[in-house]
Amino acid sequence: MHAAACGAGSLSLAQALAQLSSSTLGMDSLDTEGWSALHRAAWNGIATSVSMLLKAKANVSVRTGDSRNTTPLHYASGMGHLECVQMLLDGGADPHAKDAEGWTPLVVAQRTAKDQAFKNQNGLVPSSTWETIYKKLQQQGGTPPMVAFFDCHFHLWDLTSRATSPTTTSGHDSSILFAPRGNPNYNACVYEAEFQNSVCCEHIGGVYLEAMSVCFPSMKGTELNALCVKEAEWAIVALQQAPVQKMYSVVASACLEVENVGDTLASLNTLGTAPGAPSVVGIRQIVNKDPSWPRNKDQDDLLTNEAWRRGYALLATYALSFDLQCNPSQFETAAMFFSQHPNTSVIINHAGCFTKEDLENDMAWKGLTQLAALPHVYIKISMLCYAFQDWDVSGKGREEIFLHVQRIIELFTCDRCMFASNYPVDIKDLWPAARLLPTFMEVVREQGYSSTEVKKMFSTNSMVVYKAGADE
Repeated sequence: MHAAACGAGSLSLAQALAQLSSSTLGMDSLDTEGWSALHRAAWNGIATSVSMLLKAKANVSVRTGDSRNTTPLHYASGMGHLECVQMLLDGGADPHAKDAEGWTPLVVAQRTAKDQAFKNQNGLVPSSTWETIYKKLQQQGGTPPMVAFFDCHFHLWDLTSRATSPTTTSGHDSSILFAPRGNPNYNACVYEAEFQNSVCCEHIGGVYLEAMSVCFPSMKGTELNALCVKEAEWAIVALQQAPVQKMYSVVASACLEVENVGDTLASLNTLGTAPGAPSVVGIRQIVNKDPSWPRNKDQDDLLTNEAWRRGYALLATYALSFDLQCNPSQFETAAMFFSQHPNTSVIINHAGCFTKEDLENDMAWKGLTQLAALPHVYIKISMLCYAFQDWDVSGKGREEIFLHVQRIIELFTCDRCMFASNYPVDIKDLWPAARLLPTFMEVVREQGYSSTEVKKMFSTNSMVVYKAGADE
């Protein structure tokens, strides 16, 4: 029966099925390789065999007996057999079924289509056939399960000046920051509402990122560090006022080059100790130099500043991570320095702040490769519109950015990459959740990542790095 199903052997499938009634074997018996007759027919694209087996009540959801745990739909999809895919779907095959790798038939098809060496029995499968298979699996699969999204990079700010208490004012610089959609008070309630109508991701919390690094450009030293503490105090209270209590962490700022920065770090380390309150888990100090972000125009590159390096060394004392926002031209210097501090986790912001020109710069990729070689360095995939405003549109950056993200994930692996919103900044750049999150999902699905890998990049990795209650 197995041989007949794939067009081999001396019996026709009809004869084999007729003889089955006198056998002790069942319709779905597995051969020595762990395959059923329906697996064989689906793999080889024998549509007549698939049809006859389904009419004979073969189990459309039968799994292989090997370690792959594969269904016939996985095989038909992965081999590009469109007619068989449709028959199996019509027969009740589950397009959401996952094999041992956590891959659905859609993921298998997408991965095989990208394999340039792949060729089935009839030659290369046309791209139009792959696209039709994708659509059928997506349409008949219905709405895929929601993916948990722990947003590891967002901001809140209140630009109104009502009082000096940290519970009512953020201390932010209203001459630098903007009012998202005209609202000067971008609070936790407004932020969480961004995700209410998401069709693909369930927002479960995230990481508040400081904004003091861009505020008050002319202010330096102890005075600014006092504002950094004030900002963190305000953020903790602001997050507790969110309409739904989710998991949140805070990344504060500090001028690490200040002589008494240890006092600032000690103060930050005591915040958020009340039960259920977000705590300060890391520090970010924007270090982009040439081109420089606001505070760095009139000073040396902080990454090479000895006073700053001494301050950075204190982060390990307080078990604080460091969010690295720099230019690609600074990657090699950063990699050399961070290699000397393996006990402090480093999280690269905004996919490395690549510009359109940087994407084709070999030196930039060389530096990022050096950073990726350090096991304590992670990267956030966000602010992709920094290189191309409309990076979801073909011909306007989609191909370049999708490849950019693919290269990043290959360098850092799925264990050290994290997707983030960068709200409300990316809101201003016309990337609301209804546009951003589905496009993120397109990136990972087009590249064939499994549900386990997607979970890591959309929530688990961030929760672990930012100490937000992750259990793995």
